[in-house]
Amino acid sequence: MSNSKENLVLHLKLDKIVEDGDTKKVIDVSDGNHDCEVKGEVQVVQDETFGSCLSFDGNKDNYIEVPGTTDDLKISGDLTVEAWVYITETSSDWVGIVGKGTGNGINYGLWYDSDSDLFQQYTSPGNSIWNVQKARSLKLNKWYHLTGVSDQSKNQTFLYMDGKEIARRSEAKTSVESDQPLWIGYATNYGSAHKGRIAHVRVYNTALSPEEIQQDINEDLTAIASFKKTHPLDFNLYEGEDKEPVIFIENGTKGQELILEIVNDSEQPITLPPKTSSVSSTNYHFELRFRPDTLSPDSLPELALAEKQNWSMSSAVTQDDGKVSLYFLTNDLTLGAKETIPLTLQNINGAAAGGARTTRVELKCPQFTHEGETFSNYYREKTLNILSHRGKKNIPLHVGFVGSNRILNDNSSQNQLILRITNVLKDKSIRLNKASKLIISFDVQAQGERKEWALLEAGQVAGVNVEYEGKEIINSGKESQSPEWIITFGSETVIEAGQHHQVQLSGIISSLPSGQANLCLRYENIPGYWDGTFVCTIEKSPILYKDGNVGIGVTNPGQKLVVSSKRHSEEETKQTGSKMTMGGSLAIISDAPQIDFIDTGHNDWSICVDGNKMYFIQEPWDFQVVLDGRGNVGIGTDVPGAKLDVKGRIKDKTGFVIPVGTVVAYAGTTAPEGWLLCNGQQVNDSKYFELATVLGESRVPFNVPDYREKFLVGANLTEKYKLGKTGGKSSVKLSVGEMPEHSHSGKTNNDGTHAHTQQQTAKADNDDNDDVTQNLCTQETNYNRRYDGIISAWGSMHSHQFNTNSVGGGRSHENLPPFVALNYIIKY
Repeated sequence: MSNSKENLVLHLKLDKIVEDGDTKKVIDVSDGNHDCEVKGEVQVVQDETFGSCLSFDGNKDNYIEVPGTTDDLKISGDLTVEAWVYITETSSDWVGIVGKGTGNGINYGLWYDSDSDLFQQYTSPGNSIWNVQKARSLKLNKWYHLTGVSDQSKNQTFLYMDGKEIARRSEAKTSVESDQPLWIGYATNYGSAHKGRIAHVRVYNTALSPEEIQQDINEDLTAIASFKKTHPLDFNLYEGEDKEPVIFIENGTKGQELILEIVNDSEQPITLPPKTSSVSSTNYHFELRFRPDTLSPDSLPELALAEKQNWSMSSAVTQDDGKVSLYFLTNDLTLGAKETIPLTLQNINGAAAGGARTTRVELKCPQFTHEGETFSNYYREKTLNILSHRGKKNIPLHVGFVGSNRILNDNSSQNQLILRITNVLKDKSIRLNKASKLIISFDVQAQGERKEWALLEAGQVAGVNVEYEGKEIINSGKESQSPEWIITFGSETVIEAGQHHQVQLSGIISSLPSGQANLCLRYENIPGYWDGTFVCTIEKSPILYKDGNVGIGVTNPGQKLVVSSKRHSEEETKQTGSKMTMGGSLAIISDAPQIDFIDTGHNDWSICVDGNKMYFIQEPWDFQVVLDGRGNVGIGTDVPGAKLDVKGRIKDKTGFVIPVGTVVAYAGTTAPEGWLLCNGQQVNDSKYFELATVLGESRVPFNVPDYREKFLVGANLTEKYKLGKTGGKSSVKLSVGEMPEHSHSGKTNNDGTHAHTQQQTAKADNDDNDDVTQNLCTQETNYNRRYDGIISAWGSMHSHQFNTNSVGGGRSHENLPPFVALNYIIKY
């Protein structure tokens, strides 16, 4: 196998920090000797999986730096990078778990981003960023073993999680070599640092196989077994059935009983050395040591051990430094595997000086043998709380939430609760002094635990903010333990009768199952009253009630009903506009909000919004109506191209709005969608079958009617104008018979001269000499006389003849009114 000393160039267990003068270091246990420097305030913490490991607080000033100038850390060929990582809070940027180089000089490393995407990344020649990734692969508060492998021989890049391949890329480019340092917990070119824990970072100059990766995993997981092997003896000290590690400050010297449990936490027996004589400060098997001012001096003489066969206890011994010791001796020299020995201590009373507080108690064992190994001066330590039982038992305070006590447990919504503390007395104030404390806490679920009653997972606590009367309170609890926000009073504070103080808790994001969780408000050292605790129930639920509104998946419903299924925050929702409202009474917030209507007859419908469109859908996913962001409506299509786009026929009250076969005049040159030009064209598509039927065609293909240069005439049942009948001529020539009956008139001109002869006419002129038989003058007569009133005595009728000129060409002609030419189109 390639997993050998010569291939391992770096292995940092990250289980302890070594001080070297003013410098803090982490030791490289490989043969590379790449001891690294601790920057800032990286801490060593106890861990259930690895015994101990390094904890990073998310501050970019706190990280581990390995000098990167040595040649063996510059790897351009096959490589493997491993690390155990535990994330307690995601960041807003990329976070380096372990990486050498930044920018265009990334040699190799493992990163994750704000969406919990996991990356193996490096820079290839030409400044091309090369990575293989797995989206949304990391969850909070869980240990992962992560491995990135570049295998040049297979031309493959791999990403492993807990020894299983989760992603690969079919190419393995050569990485650039970099002189830049190798960083753990931070990458200098990004703005965010790791918040959580890291253990066992390894770098190989070879490509490990899955079997070799699993070998490293198995080796690392033996760490906790090793820790238990070196710490087989443990103890517990508690009071009552609830096993609370607490001592009460009582009136008088008679106090409470405490149970001391001595525990063999291993699978093998523990053997104690034999002792002679009676128990004393120089002859004992175990010493229980209390810090100064933990126990009341007046009660020390009263301390006693309840009868326990083969066990004895000394009287209390006060050491020079003020500590108080109790010594125990037993004749049972063997503690069996997993055996617990309970001892009852009587008359324990806490010291009043200092009031309620937290202290520590120690168990020491001078010598014992376990699996053939002798342990000397063995030491373990536990936390112990001191509470007051002086004064009145019940304090006249009411503690409860303002408004709703519900939070959304959707793992994304930031909830807020307001806790109100009210003095219920009518005429008396409650005074708080410098020693008084109000302590807020709740249960959390640590890694590997299952606590449905807890409010948050351990990694979610860091996001919670607590303010008391507008002043921020810092969490003083320890990681993986119940958090504590301790409110103290720099000077005397008075809560007047009927007055209240408020505590605001914000940034509460829970992913734990629906149900009840308890928030505890412990009060200590309030003059005249016992120390005690108020327990307020918090409801974890996907439904929230607030100000008469109901929210599902939202913390601040602004309408009567607001529904959200998205993982984004409400503020993000407002910014992106992904919100549907109906009359101000319903809101659905989601990346793709959807309402399903489930019919018991299996006629299911849905309304959803996706891609700036609203869909009315009949299952299974058949778009019936679509409304897009431009205001277009589609019926039968999800891509409406107009204000109303219908794929199908439209009917009104009496029938089809535009029947198939409708012919209309159209001013365009190209037929609109759903129509054909009436130009006699042949069509050959099944979509025209309805038109074929209307036109009397039995099948497709067929020819569209040709109405070019045609006037349309209303049809009737006669043969002349039968439906579809054509006729008429584009031009006509008139015959005489087709001309209407008519006449012509004419006249002669009045030009020219001629004579008329009149015989036997006379004209009397009163002259007796006139000859009445004499002819009247003619043109030739010499008489120049004018006679009026002469009448012809016989007829003088005559005729005239004249001819008209011939005109016209005898050609055919159009017989049309004024016209405009348009296209006819027919509906199909």
